[in-house]
Amino acid sequence: MNSWSDWLNSLSPEHQRLLVEEVTRRGMVPMPPPAVAVNQETRIPVICTPPDQLLLTKEPVYVDTFRLFPEYSKFAFQDHGNLLLKGPKGNGKSLSIRSYAYHCKVPLVVVECSENTKDLQLLGRFVLIGKETHFVLAGIPKAIKTANEVGYCILLFEEFNALTPQSQKLLNGALQERAVEVDALGHTYRLAPGAQVWFTGTMNPSVYGGTYDINEDLKSRMGEIEIDYPLFEPEKQIVKANLGPVDATLETIIDLVLRFAKESRQNTMGYALSTRDVVRTIMTVRTNGLQTALQMMICKYEGEDRKTALARLNSLFKNATIKNTWGGA
Repeated sequence: MNSWSDWLNSLSPEHQRLLVEEVTRRGMVPMPPPAVAVNQETRIPVICTPPDQLLLTKEPVYVDTFRLFPEYSKFAFQDHGNLLLKGPKGNGKSLSIRSYAYHCKVPLVVVECSENTKDLQLLGRFVLIGKETHFVLAGIPKAIKTANEVGYCILLFEEFNALTPQSQKLLNGALQERAVEVDALGHTYRLAPGAQVWFTGTMNPSVYGGTYDINEDLKSRMGEIEIDYPLFEPEKQIVKANLGPVDATLETIIDLVLRFAKESRQNTMGYALSTRDVVRTIMTVRTNGLQTALQMMICKYEGEDRKTALARLNSLFKNATIKNTWGGA
C-alpha cells in the first residue's frame, strides 16, 4: 500500500464509517477548493428518511385529559405556533405530540436532546456506504426537506432544555427564518412557499439534573404550555386505557398505587412516581404479580426515602410483605 486511498480502501466498511464519524466530530473533514465547491449537495449523495416512513403506523395509547389537542390545532403550522410543553417526567408530554401527529397523518421527526447533542444530531453526519461518502440528514434539515416534499412535518425536540447554550443558538435562526444552513454540504435548507414545519419541544422542570436555562432569544420564539400530573380519576383513565379490561381486584390495586403515587409527588419520598411509572407497575402486577411489582417499585428509593416509602406501601397493601431489598417475590 503506497497511498492514503489504498490504506482507506483496505479498511472494513465499519472501520471506514467510524473513521469518517470521528474526523467529522473533530471538524477535520477536508473542504474542496472553492472552484469545485459550487454545490456540494449535488456532489455528495444526501440521504433522508422518506416521508412515508416518518408517519406513525400504530396509534399511541393516549388519553387527552388536559384537552391539549384543541390547543394544538390552533398552534400547529402557524407562524406563531412554535410550542414548548413543560411539566414533570412521565406525564404524557411527548406522547401527546406523537398522538397528534398520528391523528393528523403528518410525518414526525424526533430529536432526542442531551448535554451531548451536537450539530450531527441537529443537522446530520457523514457516513461511508461501501467506498462512497454520503451525508445523512437529521433533525432540522430533515424536517424542512420532508415538509417541502409533502407539505407538512412536525419536529419534536425531546428534553428541550437539555440542549447546551451552543446548540440553542443554532435553533434561533431556524425558528426565525424557517431555514438552516448545513455547512458540510454548502447548502441551505429553506421551507418552500406553502410548506410548514411545526417546531415543538418538551421539557422537565429546570430543577432536574442535566438541564440548562433557555436563552431569551429562543424563549421569545416559543409559546409555552405547562401541565402537571392529572387528577386522580383522569389518571386512572390513562392507566386503564393502557391495560384493557380490568377486573375488580386489579381496579383496587390501581387505586392504591395511584394513592401512593399522589403522596410521593408531595416531596415526601424523594422520588415522584409518574403516570408512566404507575402504568408500568400495574402492567407488572398483571404479568409478574403484585409482590414483584411492589418490590420493584421500592427499589426506586434510597436511604431514608426508602424507609418512608416502604412503610407507606406496607400500610396500603395489608397482605404484602415488601422487603427493603430484593429477595425474590
